[in-house]
Order: sequence, then C-alpha cells, then structure tokens
Amino acid sequence: STTKFLDQPPPGALPWQRVDFDDSSWRTVTLPCGYDRNSAALTALLGTDVPQVLGQGRDVFHRHRFSFSAAQSALVGAYGARLRIAADNCASAWINGVQVVVGSSDSNYRYWNYDVPITAAVLRQANATAPGVTNVLAFQVFNSVNSSDQFLDFDLIVDTSLVSII
Repeated sequence: STTKFLDQPPPGALPWQRVDFDDSSWRTVTLPCGYDRNSAALTALLGTDVPQVLGQGRDVFHRHRFSFSAAQSALVGAYGARLRIAADNCASAWINGVQVVVGSSDSNYRYWNYDVPITAAVLRQANATAPGVTNVLAFQVFNSVNSSDQFLDFDLIVDTSLVSII
C-alpha cells in the first residue's frame, strides 16, 4: 500500500492527523518505508528507501487514506478492528484524528511490534465506520539521532475476537 510521507513536522493550522488536513504536497511512498544502513536484507524489503533522514534523529509522518465497503463497514461496526504496526524506533497512530496507539519505547522493527485492538466504539468515535467515507490512518514514526534505521509498515484487519459473547 502507499502513504503520503513527510520528513519534517507538518505545517498548517489543522492537526495533521485529521481527515481534512491537506497533504497534497506530501510525497507518495510505497510501504514498507524507511531506511537501514546495516542490513541489506531490510533494505531489499523496503518499498521506498528514505535515506534523507539517515542519522538526522527526525521523526517522519505518514498519512494513509482508505474507505470501507458496505460489507467491511458492517464488520468493523460490529467487531472493531486490529491495527498491526511494524515500526522502528517506535510509532504513534491516529484514525481520523483519534489517537489509537501511543509510541512509547524504542524497538527494532518486527512484524508486528504493535498489535492493537480498536473497538467498534472507538471507530465510531472517530467517525470511521460509514461505508464509502474517506478515513485517514496517520502515523508519527519516532527516531533518535545517529540511528542506523527507521521503518514503517502496517495492516488494518477486522478482529472478530473483540466481540463479547457473555
């Protein structure tokens, strides 16, 4: 999949995590996105290599627009979803401006170092369950100075295990 990508703090008066933020000037990248100067295997995995942030200690920002079909909308409205993120150093995530992941610890990427259930109630709070409506998943990927790598990939899936049967 692709995201809009920015390698500096987003400008503008609107919070960049919201659907109505204008990201038209952001670069389009293919996931997984990042850089690694110590692992040829990881570099080969990247959909987009972003060496311009190498060693800068800068956070990067991603926005991914999506919508649910009627069938998908019914499923996430009933069961919620699960957001899986592979990130290095760490990442925070928002759906339509509602924070659903708080990046809190430095880690090397692995599939999936974040695996977060998002209840149907949270998706409704974010106005993210209607079919055909544009939603935005926004990510801030944190990095440290002189880091040899940075990475982001994600997956949003329906999670039927979140339904209470009692």
